[in-house]
Amino acid sequence: MMPRSQISLYLHKSSETLEFHMELNQLLHSPLKPSREINPFMNLTDITLNWVFSGLNNSGVFYTDANAYKFVKRNVHGVLSKAASFYPVNSGIFIEKSSESQVVVMNDRPMAASAYSPGRIEFIILR
Repeated sequence: MMPRSQISLYLHKSSETLEFHMELNQLLHSPLKPSREINPFMNLTDITLNWVFSGLNNSGVFYTDANAYKFVKRNVHGVLSKAASFYPVNSGIFIEKSSESQVVVMNDRPMAASAYSPGRIEFIILR
């Protein structure tokens, strides 16, 4: 039996920090069977992980790390497709309303992420 996906939440008494850990297992229920008549990619879908923060309008601006070195300001490309606003993220992404409120999401492996919708951070888990 495959292990199930698990989410753990931690609320620290000494601070206003909410920490959570997510472990995703077995995203696809059945393996694809190779066949010349069937397109092997027709059953695949994009799997994303989203965080939505109501009341936090980041105005199309978000920050991603540059090769786990420093954070770089990114802008949503409204004219182009949604995919044009995804960037490689090695260690984290954050959005902020102003200096008063900020949300940071740290990841443990390189992924693609964006904040193209106001108050929403999205990671691509499987594409």
